[in-house]
Amino acid sequence: MNTSKEKSDAELVMQYQSGDKKALIILVKRWHKRFINHAYWYTKDAVLSKDIVQESWTIIMDKIQTLRQANKFGN
Repeated sequence: MNTSKEKSDAELVMQYQSGDKKALIILVKRWHKRFINHAYWYTKDAVLSKDIVQESWTIIMDKIQTLRQANKFGN
């Protein structure tokens, strides 16, 4: 059985879509810092970057249930 560190993003997305809320927590932990770094690269503003990422996670959480190809998460 895969541990959370071994699970792919696609596996985690499918688990979340099946009702496993912990899968989303793992995805957030895996991607949050990268999202902030990417937003900061564009804005050069740490506070704005965090706000952008928080809003992005809100959108992701609203839309992830409709993601048909789980392997596309993060690509």
